[in-house]
Amino acid sequence: MGRGVEVSAPARLHFGLLNPHGIAGYRVYGSVGLALKYPRVVVEVYEDEEFKLPPVLEEGEKSLLLQFLRKRGVGGVRVVVKETPPRHTGFGTTTQLLLSIASGALSLHGLQYDILDLAWELGRGRASSVGTYAFAYGGLIVDAGRGAASRIAPLAARLVFPEEWRFVLALPRGVGLSGPEEEKAMKRVRHYEASRVYEASWVLHYGLIPAVLERDPVLFAEALTRLQKLVGGFFQEDQGGLFHPASHRIIGFLEKQGVRGYGQSSWGPLIYVFAESEGKARDLAESIERLGDVRVWVAAPDNRGAVIREL
Repeated sequence: MGRGVEVSAPARLHFGLLNPHGIAGYRVYGSVGLALKYPRVVVEVYEDEEFKLPPVLEEGEKSLLLQFLRKRGVGGVRVVVKETPPRHTGFGTTTQLLLSIASGALSLHGLQYDILDLAWELGRGRASSVGTYAFAYGGLIVDAGRGAASRIAPLAARLVFPEEWRFVLALPRGVGLSGPEEEKAMKRVRHYEASRVYEASWVLHYGLIPAVLERDPVLFAEALTRLQKLVGGFFQEDQGGLFHPASHRIIGFLEKQGVRGYGQSSWGPLIYVFAESEGKARDLAESIERLGDVRVWVAAPDNRGAVIREL
């Protein structure tokens, strides 16, 4: 079979873009998110005389990877995907897949690399760099957005997320925007006040971040709920409301129960709900499962990032 390496990378939750259209001036985008221990992207990369890429990749992604690997001096690899979250649902799977395969192939051949260069050359991090830094470091990630001279947005903060805190993940049927549809939505002219951008930034820096630093679950839940309603408003014209249409039933249930600390990851339809302990997360997960026609996980934070090991 030849030498091989395994790359195990965390999925990520994306809590939102703070200034997606540059309405308030300064830097565009700016984002925050969290790496998860499960679900994960797990790939095995083996030496091979040819390039044998997995069918889970789209044709454009395969072409991009082939071009990148050949440019970096990799003669051939065989890639086996062992685990992967559903694609285009809010887990950041595409970024984790591409970075896992690329870093695994380079590591296998003893080639040095910078993770930001990899991400940029593979077409990642154009709007948000949360997935890239989640791969590299794990934890709660805040990027600083992109300025005129930026490529990948610089890392503004990386915080160790409390290990005992949990998220309940609820995935209804459906997919979020991706590819050309996502690009079109990002470029569409929006009509909202700059004050929404300022408030989102304020909630992040004086609510969400202090809550993690001081391990305050009440403040974290309140800040996350407020942040989600603010950033969801930036794209409600594109997805039929603050949340993906497939998620409305779950959101309605959470609101009726008075739950705080919920939101939609990226374009959804993945919904996440914060819980301050494993027990509370399990109870909430069971109540959501009873709604039917929804996949439910309980996820812990990943404060480590991707792990590469020899096989």
